[in-house]
Amino acid sequence: MLHLSFRVLPTQTMATWLDTCCAVIERRLPERLDALDEDDRAEHPWWKCKKWALHILIRTFERHGAPANLPKGQPPDRIEFANFYLKGFSGKVIGLVFGILETYRQKMYVSPRVIQLSLNYLRESVRHAFSWKIMQNNIVVLIQDIIYPLLCINDDDIELFNEEPVEFVRARLDILDEYISPVSAAELFLSEAVAKRKDALMKTVSFLGTIIHNDTVTTKQKDGILHMLGVIGNVLIKKKAFVNQLENMIVQYLFPELQSQTAFLRARACYALRNFSKLEYTNHDNSVRCLTYLINCLCNDTSLPVKVEAAMALNLFMSDSDTGEKGKAIIVPHLQIIVMRIIEIIRQTEIDDVMIVLQKIVGLFDQELQPIAVQMTSQLVEFFKHVVCSENSSNDESKTEERTVAAMGVLNTLDTIVSCMGEKPEILAQIEQIIYEAILLVLRDGILDFYEEILTLIDTLTINTVSPLMWQVFYLIKEAFFRDAADYFAEIMNCLHNYVVNDTPSFLSQPDRIETVFEMCKHVIVNDLGEDSEAHAAKLIEVIILQCQDNMSVALPAIVQLIAQRFQREIVTSELRLMLIQVFIVILWLNPDRFFQTLNTVAANDPSTQSTIANFFNQWMTDCELFAGVHDRRVAALGLCTLLRIDSKYYSAISNIVPKILPNCIHIYQGLMKTYQHNNDDDSDDDTDDDDDSVPSEIDDGEDENIRHEDEFLEKLKGKVPDHEMSGDGVGNDNDGDDNDDSDFDIDETDLESYSTVLEANEDIDEFQIFCESLQKLQSDTTGYNQALLQNLTAEQRTQIQNIIHYAEKRKQEKESNKMREAGGYNFSQAALVGQPTNFNFGSTANTSFQNPK
Repeated sequence: MLHLSFRVLPTQTMATWLDTCCAVIERRLPERLDALDEDDRAEHPWWKCKKWALHILIRTFERHGAPANLPKGQPPDRIEFANFYLKGFSGKVIGLVFGILETYRQKMYVSPRVIQLSLNYLRESVRHAFSWKIMQNNIVVLIQDIIYPLLCINDDDIELFNEEPVEFVRARLDILDEYISPVSAAELFLSEAVAKRKDALMKTVSFLGTIIHNDTVTTKQKDGILHMLGVIGNVLIKKKAFVNQLENMIVQYLFPELQSQTAFLRARACYALRNFSKLEYTNHDNSVRCLTYLINCLCNDTSLPVKVEAAMALNLFMSDSDTGEKGKAIIVPHLQIIVMRIIEIIRQTEIDDVMIVLQKIVGLFDQELQPIAVQMTSQLVEFFKHVVCSENSSNDESKTEERTVAAMGVLNTLDTIVSCMGEKPEILAQIEQIIYEAILLVLRDGILDFYEEILTLIDTLTINTVSPLMWQVFYLIKEAFFRDAADYFAEIMNCLHNYVVNDTPSFLSQPDRIETVFEMCKHVIVNDLGEDSEAHAAKLIEVIILQCQDNMSVALPAIVQLIAQRFQREIVTSELRLMLIQVFIVILWLNPDRFFQTLNTVAANDPSTQSTIANFFNQWMTDCELFAGVHDRRVAALGLCTLLRIDSKYYSAISNIVPKILPNCIHIYQGLMKTYQHNNDDDSDDDTDDDDDSVPSEIDDGEDENIRHEDEFLEKLKGKVPDHEMSGDGVGNDNDGDDNDDSDFDIDETDLESYSTVLEANEDIDEFQIFCESLQKLQSDTTGYNQALLQNLTAEQRTQIQNIIHYAEKRKQEKESNKMREAGGYNFSQAALVGQPTNFNFGSTANTSFQNPK
């Protein structure tokens, strides 16, 4: 019922259908059903008919039956039906629902699902003023005779609490419970009513006040009181009329129950208390008492449900209330036993909710937990192994799912521990040895459910350094990849990137390691595993080439052939196409001679790649406008600068694209200037001088034009613009207007830029200085190459080049000023500035080509 066509089902037709649902709800059931057991009655078709009738009415009300629920701009027929339902029909359904609940109130049987759905309908009714007025007069009866009894613990729950505490806890924390349980429906209704309707809140508090002072209240009734207090706690602390009374109420009524002789009352008191975690105590001693009681319930109580509720309450008190900071001093002396008790709970229950508590504690108390970090890790890994083995031997699908979630939680917690211990290498080394057992189990046995979490864990273990043990894991990843993990390449790449960048000497020390990574990348690209994975593979190849440089000479022909062959197949996304281009660009930038030599070798050995290789430069020039983010633009810039200063023996290879080089330089460098300025403006910790005037104002020229091109540019980024054919002529005339196209300046970083390279690590590589040096070299050119570069430039483009040069000079001065500041002072000598061109001579004598076009 996400969509209803009121042309097919007009209001009158819908009214007939809804009347039929009401008739089903209203219909008396055959007396013979009373002879059935309650479990059998709930499954009887008649009760199921009532259930589905209520379900239809609830969905109709929620999605179509109230004007306030409709999105804006709805057609008149939808608005007409919403008004009809709310004002002309909801009252009838509310009356029927109260009839069902009156039957329950009279102690006659009503199926649990029908009770739950009835309360859900009333919860929706509370949200709308019209329907609220209809039910408002019955709110007291509803709260005291329906909601309250449902929230009191019953005999079945007490038996489960005492006899099977693990199952009690699992049932209590079952996320699906709210969709079928009358108790969860009662909680949700009460929470909604007191939050939305002041009258409901006042009458609920009044009712609780009446019962709580009754000396004859039973333990079950007391449980209901605590349950209701917990449900409305988050609302009470926001109301000025009550907030000043809450501390006394907690001290008088909740603290004693934390020490009750009845275990389920202790558990319920912990539950109620956690919903007051945001309360600011006026008496610090009460705050201390609160945490002390909770720690005692967690560490010393004999009842598992009490321990679970105490742990979950502590989780909130450590972050939500004024005890968050002050409470740490109370928690720290008990921290080790708290952690061990939580791990015991996790091992007993195998539920993820408590695992989240442990993750919070590890994150908050990383320093204090260092003495037991190894012990924690050992116990968690043993638990993980136990859960995995139990999961593989279990035939119960629901149990298997629960254990899978619990095991994932363990791996996430281990990841948190590793992250927190990253600055303690001696501890991390011991932890690593233990975690290796879990990694080995998952990757060796091919347990696919945990691949993502285990790869994330390996990523964290290798994020700074790579140990010999982690190099063993490298080979486990290789085996898993070629067996069944190729679909997880995006996650695997995080690990491989760490191996390449964080321990390059070891990576290069064994030739099979380079070969392994290349074969993995090749497998992804050749076997069509999706363009996202292929883009990641191309990015990894780029990282390796930049990181290893001269050590990659033997592998370059295979890399160039792989990239060229991939260009021959259809490419849908610009992200992949740009990454393939970047691989070629970095090879060109690092060693132009080797680049052209490799291209010729590959083309000679594999004739199918000749057309692709021949048209690479055209494709690059065409796609220059799509480069986004700092790294990708820097690569493009360095490649373009390489073309500016290319040896004359290669002029013929690039003759078709020479007039496009400088216009694309302008586009790329303006993008970098905008991005750098944007990043500087957003960096609140930047200690450099204000750079507001560092980007010449002329860069803003033509921004009105950019607005028209923005949608088209974004479409290209998403890959919706058809691929440029590699056999085409490149940019042609498309670049004429690119000089002012700044539409991509808003995009500061691409997804793949998070993978660092030597470009980010080496501050000496300044693409702006390299651009100026390349132009300076061109001043003395006598071959006519500079004429070809400049002959089509407009006066505006020439001005833009001068602006880039001025920006480069300011950038250089700022870097030098920062170095001076770091050294303890400024040096105002101009010697450092000598040799840097501040102007580019576009007009000169013969034998140079820097002349205005005629």
